[in-house]
Amino acid sequence: MQATVHSALTRTDDAILQVENLRTHFPVHRSALGGARGWVKAVDGVSFEVERGRTLGLVGESGCGKTTLGRTILRLIPATAGKVYFEGTDVFGLPPAELRRLRRQMQIIFQDPLGSLNPRMTVETIVGEALGVHRLTRSARQRHQRVAELLGWVGLSADHLRSYPHELSGGQRQRVGLARALSLEPKFIVCDEPVSALDVSIQAQILNLLADLQRELRLSYLLIAHNLAVVRHFCDEVAVMYLGKIVEHAPAQELFHSARHPYAQALLAAAPEPDPRSRRERGTVLGGEVPSPLDPPPGCAFHPRCPLADERCRRETPALRQHDGPSAAHRVACHLAVETTSPSPSQSPVG
Repeated sequence: MQATVHSALTRTDDAILQVENLRTHFPVHRSALGGARGWVKAVDGVSFEVERGRTLGLVGESGCGKTTLGRTILRLIPATAGKVYFEGTDVFGLPPAELRRLRRQMQIIFQDPLGSLNPRMTVETIVGEALGVHRLTRSARQRHQRVAELLGWVGLSADHLRSYPHELSGGQRQRVGLARALSLEPKFIVCDEPVSALDVSIQAQILNLLADLQRELRLSYLLIAHNLAVVRHFCDEVAVMYLGKIVEHAPAQELFHSARHPYAQALLAAAPEPDPRSRRERGTVLGGEVPSPLDPPPGCAFHPRCPLADERCRRETPALRQHDGPSAAHRVACHLAVETTSPSPSQSPVG
């Protein structure tokens, strides 16, 4: 089932994923008896593209909607409104049989590896289950060999085949999740904090593995992360989320060098810096709390915490629009966006 794509976005011929005005709202009830009290707007009007063979990083404070966005794209959470197109196919319009075939091409690495692994299954069964469902192996022996090969890719040995999730460390469980995602040879992977559970010495190995696989298989990634050094090292473009909306989207190096939105600038200023003396030159660290998505402030949602906010910011919601700069792909949702040289985190891919 192919869908004709219509959007106000500037499209590229090689975009593998297009997200258009996506909204994911959750009802909040007064009691168990029902009666909607309101709606939590976890994702509220998000649009972007991911080009084939490239990585889009998604950053923002906890609770801004990053994980919900990733799961909604894959139809693990129902969308309230909007469209998602994968290679021109309307993901939300697919019947169950076609959606099942599409899932082989779109996979996810979960943030909580323990919660995503069946405690009653061995590693071999967990990684090999999808191979059997999609009939990618002809025999139990062939499946066993394929699972052992996948474990080798992610730094585990054949000794782990008969282990259960509770017998593994957090890092080992995350690597099992990575092997499971790679088992179906997908084209697009949502990486939800894929290295946050790993030791620092292992993080770079996993990132290098993901980069090698991307080059060899032309994989595309949506990388959800808090570690800005990882994002700068690994991503081609970066989208900054705040309270369910994207407030800035730009090529990675451009955003890290000249972020325009005050929130993006504050995130960069708060990133850990190996040299304490350099923090004197960094911007003011953001204070205050993220407003409730159940009752967001009017106008720009960031204005209660923004040092530049004026009356217009309190009344009008800024649109995500192209901003003057070296790249036409740099878009900012701010009435007062100004060019500035932003402090950037360490070049190290781990931290």
